Amino acid sequence: MKEKVKVEIELSPETVKWLNALLQDQPESSPVPTSVKGLVEQIATHFAEGIKRPGSWEREMVKIMGYEDALTGYEKTLPGYENT
Repeated sequence: MKEKVKVEIELSPETVKWLNALLQDQPESSPVPTSVKGLVEQIATHFAEGIKRPGSWEREMVKIMGYEDALTGYEKTLPGYENT
């Protein structure tokens, strides 16, 4: 089991309301978590994993949010980057 780090966040009631809307009326086979906590964990995991995959939707979202320099910094740590 991977070690986890506990992170505390505060969300506005309106944000929680909209996140709860995503959790409503899910089919039983849905891979979407059943709690706001689980949903936020899943979103964070997707973003963290996605920045490693060029072309992923997560990378595009990171760029839209203004963190493109962070992606460039990560790319410089990838094997083979020095050959480009």
